[in-house]
Amino acid sequence: MRKLILMALVASALLFASCKQKQPDSVVLITDEELLGTTLANPVVYDMVIKNANPEDDWAEENLRNLDREKLLTIIFDAVYAERLIAYDFFTDEPLKVTDIRKLEKEADFSRDKIGKLQFEEEWAFDENTLQLQKKVKSMLLAYEVFNTAGELRGYKPAFYVKLN
Repeated sequence: MRKLILMALVASALLFASCKQKQPDSVVLITDEELLGTTLANPVVYDMVIKNANPEDDWAEENLRNLDREKLLTIIFDAVYAERLIAYDFFTDEPLKVTDIRKLEKEADFSRDKIGKLQFEEEWAFDENTLQLQKKVKSMLLAYEVFNTAGELRGYKPAFYVKLN
């Protein structure tokens, strides 16, 4: 667990450092052929909290200030419903049908508003000539909050994951 937290902190630091440069207007997906440099991790898997469970946590609020969480989730769900992305069951790796996702959205303990964590599977390569870290996102898992009887956040439950091209 400590290694996972350390990896997340390192990744956050790298992302933060890269934010100081002018960012492109859009994200460009890198195909296998375009990923240049020395492969550092294939895959690397890490979690990212996208909903601050504690509004008094200024650090989390600061880190999430530019994230349009609702838009991201709408894009993913719309792509699944349009069958442009296939949702997969986290535990079985079996593809889910659109009807399975509709059923999930009707469950009492689920709502899109409760999705508070993503888990990414990525390939990382470092180009030593340009000193650039390249990342290819292979899959993204959506996880929603689970609360105990006292209403406190107990953890996260996987909803589904999608493979990205």
